[in-house]
This record gives sequence, structure tokens and C-alpha cells, in this order.
Amino acid sequence: MWAIAVHSIDAPAVLRASDGSVIEANDAAIHELPALADLQKHPFVTLDETTGWRVSPLGHDGEFTLAVCSLLRSASDHGDIRDHLLRQFFGTDGIMFVVCQADGTIIETNEEWVAILGHTRAEGLNFWDLIQVEGSDSAVEIGKELATRNRCRPTLRMVSATNDAHDTEWSLSRDTANGLLFGVGRDITAERRLTNELEVMAYTDGLTGLANRAQLISVIDRHIEEGERPAVLFCDLDRFKIVNDSLGHRAGDRVLELLGNRFMEIGEAASRTNDDLLVGRLGGDEFVIVLGNATMDYATRVAEQMIDAVATPFNIFGRNVRIGMSVGVAFAREGLEHGAETLLGEADTAAYYAKDNRRGGYVMHDEALQGQLDRRFNVEAGLIRALESKSFEVHYQPLISLPDEEVVGIEALVRWRDDDGYLHPPADFIEIAEDAGLIGDIGDHVLCVAAEATQRLREGGSNIRISVNATASQISTPNFVHTIERVLAESGLAPQALTIELTESAMLSDMSSTVPVIEAVRELGVRIAIDDFGTGYSSLSYLQELPIDIVKIDRSFVNRMATDHVAYSVVSAVVALAQALELEVVVEGIETTEQATIAAELGCDVMQGFLYNEPLTIDQLSVALTKPHVRVL
Repeated sequence: MWAIAVHSIDAPAVLRASDGSVIEANDAAIHELPALADLQKHPFVTLDETTGWRVSPLGHDGEFTLAVCSLLRSASDHGDIRDHLLRQFFGTDGIMFVVCQADGTIIETNEEWVAILGHTRAEGLNFWDLIQVEGSDSAVEIGKELATRNRCRPTLRMVSATNDAHDTEWSLSRDTANGLLFGVGRDITAERRLTNELEVMAYTDGLTGLANRAQLISVIDRHIEEGERPAVLFCDLDRFKIVNDSLGHRAGDRVLELLGNRFMEIGEAASRTNDDLLVGRLGGDEFVIVLGNATMDYATRVAEQMIDAVATPFNIFGRNVRIGMSVGVAFAREGLEHGAETLLGEADTAAYYAKDNRRGGYVMHDEALQGQLDRRFNVEAGLIRALESKSFEVHYQPLISLPDEEVVGIEALVRWRDDDGYLHPPADFIEIAEDAGLIGDIGDHVLCVAAEATQRLREGGSNIRISVNATASQISTPNFVHTIERVLAESGLAPQALTIELTESAMLSDMSSTVPVIEAVRELGVRIAIDDFGTGYSSLSYLQELPIDIVKIDRSFVNRMATDHVAYSVVSAVVALAQALELEVVVEGIETTEQATIAAELGCDVMQGFLYNEPLTIDQLSVALTKPHVRVL
């Protein structure tokens, strides 16, 4: 930079090394002293009074000195030339230049110094007196660096003539030979403000003003690195989706804003009592509270406080909106791998469990809970592999007609064989499959396999019918009816040979959307059965309203009807009403001869249970159908 500067000055100028030798000269200097033209041959040309030159420094960086040179002339003439050159060289927009005495007294400035800070050299100010301690590099360190290296590059907050603070960046250099301090600086106030704003944006949630994920992770990791035992509270809102779906995302955002304000007040109250508490939002409807070095008691107290804060209704555009919150709590421990991410994951896991089992409350993460959830994860992974390999097994339990006790139908029951070869019944995995969004694919697979197997049996001379279970999530998909239609076409199975079974709760949970789907299925010629009747709404009046063909009475009543007159009365009433509505009645869970006799006496049409057969593979069923039916006693 200094070498280039020499040639930008239109008066004789040179660049001198620390030993005083000239290492660069411009054309004007060479014109006055031709010996300077041979610098490459004689690099140690020095200038002093014997040459008739007067040398005055313009700038200095501790290693090189930029100097203006003139032949002996009056001091005033020389001063005029120097001032002109200062204005010429250091008049760059935005660049301040200052020359001080060794003690910091300002003796020279350029116009940018005056424009930015408003101070003039005539004021006789001291450079060091214009610096604010707060926001500036250490004065002690600056002094040390100047004393040892004669130069430094500090960041200083300086006070202007109007008492405004300006953040500035300087290159300071000390010319010990002349007892001068040179400074070249620029105003970085706007840059620093922008940097601060960007930093705030980088670590703050834009909607709520709370800490964002990046800040939360940074703070958790800092606590762990400092050997503390932070607690993380993962807060997941309950019923928030209903707000978004019914009132729109604008209303949902407003709920999050107001909730952010409530959480912020809790955080501010904690800071007033010196409690180390940070509230943040991960995104969506998930919030996180970080407690530094927390006790179990303090963590549970904060969890309850947060849940209470959510419980108060929100006024959203003139409407009262109520939501809830489930909280998972996790503590850092020795040997915790992956720091914040692991801790957040464990708290999230606990919140997931709380949402499923203790909605509106909190759950502490521990090894037992993690074990349950690990098993759940492993089951889900196994189900995905089974879907990919189409390795789900379909077993079939016979349906026995009354009173002649002939096999008139079969119910398809899915089984999952895990990697260890263990065969799992539906109770082990159906709920997990539903939560994971896999039930639709599993259901489609079972329907396809069962329809093809039944058609092969019918082609062999049997008139057997097949019943296949469907869940609420399956019938809510737009392509449910089309899937049944496609399976019937591909398998060749007659629609009348297929029954779709729906549980009472699935059928009645949202009748406005369920009933049209059921009616569309029946229009195909497929029959509809209501399964586990009596365990859901338990109102016989629904039998008159639902478009169904078959009622399956739940095994909980069948198991007790021989010994409990209430259960007997329920079964009797259901059978009587079903007969009046011309519905077929199936009793499930027949395990004793006494139960079978009672079912026949009440007028039930079909029985199903271990008294007759346990679920069979298709090969076992094919053999069984060729033999006279025998009860399994």
C-alpha cells in the first residue's frame, strides 16, 4: 500500500525503511535528486540535510515511513505543501486520518475525521480521551502492542462532537524517531449494527422473539462443556392443529405469538431471581426450556408453570381458544454423546410419551421409557422392512354358521414375523403401524392377499366368504373405495364374497365423512360389518342409522354372558334388534360349549372362536375345509 502511495503524490515523495534508507521514490523525487533513480543498484540511499532535502513523514506503519520531501525552503512553504498533500492523499471518502503527538494530542486530521466525528484539530483534543471504555478494545493491550511493536489494529468506540458513539476500526502506528502517532481509521457503526441485527436474527425466532434452535443448542452445549447438569423441557402443544385447521394459520401464528409473550415473562421473572432459564421455540408448535444446573424439583416446578401458562384461554380475533401442552423432561448426564442434540431428542421422546399417555402433563425421560420407545422404533423399522419384502403373513379364522355348525366364512388376520422369526399377533404392532402411517399399506397388502386366497378356494368348489378388517385411517383416505374395486378386479373375487369390518369407534367417530364411504363400498356389492359392537358408543339406536349388513358382538360380553345377567341381557337385546333390522349377527370369542349353546339359543347366525379353530395358515385352512368340521375341545 505504501509503495503505491508514493507514486500517487504529485510532489517529491519517498518510502523509507526503519533504518532511514529510501526503498521507493516517485518521479518528482527522482527529478530533484537523480541519484534516487539508481535505488535498485544502490538501495541504501539516505536523505538528510547534507543533500539539501527536508523530510516530513505523512504516514507510518512501524516498518515503513511515507515521507514528503522538499529542497531547503521556508518552514511555512513546506507546511503548506504538507497540508496540501495530506488533503490529497488522505481525502479518501470514509477514511479518517489523524496525526498525534506521542501523548495523543491531536495535531493533524483530514476532512473525513471532521465529517464523521465533528472534532477539529483546533480544539486541541487528545485522541485517547475520545474513546469509550465500553465497546472498545482494552487500552492496556493497545498500549502494550504500541510499545512492543509500534503498531496495532484496535476497534474503538469514539465519542463525536455531538456526544454520539461511533464504532471505528483503526490502524495505529508509532513513529518513535519523530515522536508521532499516526492513525488511519474508518467508521464501522452501520456495519456493526447490521452485524448485531443479523446475529439477533440468526439466534432468535422471528415469530415469537424467543431463542431459536441454533441458540438453544449453543446454550445447552455450553452448559455441558462447563461441567453443569442442564435440564431440557420439550413442550409440545395439544390441540394446536385444530386451531390451524378451523381458524386458519393466521390465528395459529397469533396463538404462538401470545404464548411466546407468556413464556418470555416467565423467563424474565426467572432472570430477576438469578435463575438460569432460557425459553426458545424449535419451530411449529414445539417450545424448549433450558435450565442450567437444574434440580429435579426445579425442573418439575417449571414444567408445571409452563403447562399452567398454556391453560389460560387465548383471545384470538374475538374468540376464546383453549389449547394444552405436554412436556418431556431430560437431564444431562456423564458420558452423554452428541450433547445438545441427544438431550433434545430424549426430551422430545418423553414429550411424545406424555402426549400419548399423560396429555396435559409432563414425563421424565429415563432408561425404562427409552427402552419402551426403542422397542417401538424397532417394531416400526421391522414393519417397514416387512412391507418392502411383502413378508406379512395372513392367517384365517373360520366363521361357523348356526345351528348347523358349517364353515361359511373366514376372517383375515395379519401376522408379522420379525427378524428373529417370532410371529407377532396384531395387538403387538397395529397401533404402532397406525401412528407411523403404515396401516394403509399393510391393510392394502392384507386385502390383496386375502382376496386372491379366497378366490382360489372358491374356484376349488367352496362358497366361502372373506372378512377383512379396515381402520378409521384407511377409510379416510380418498382412494379406499378405488382400492377395493381394484383388488376385486385383479383377484376375480365376487363383491358379495367380501366383507369389510370396521370397529364401532371407527365407524362412529366422524359419521359425516365415514357414512358416504361405507355407502360407496356397499354399492360395489361388498358387505359391511360393525366389529366389537358394544365397546364404543354402546347405543343400540346407531344400528338403525348405519349402512351395515352384519353386527359382530364383542367378546367381552360373550365371555361373561354365561355368568353375568347384564352381559346376557346386552347380547340378547343386540340380537333382537339386529334380527328386526334383518342384520346378520356374529358372536366373537366363543371358547366354551356353554357359550356356543347360549349363542345358538339367542338366535345368533354365526360364531367365531377358539372353540372351533384358532387362526390357520392358508395351507392349514385348505386341508381343514376338506374334512368334516370338528370342534377343538
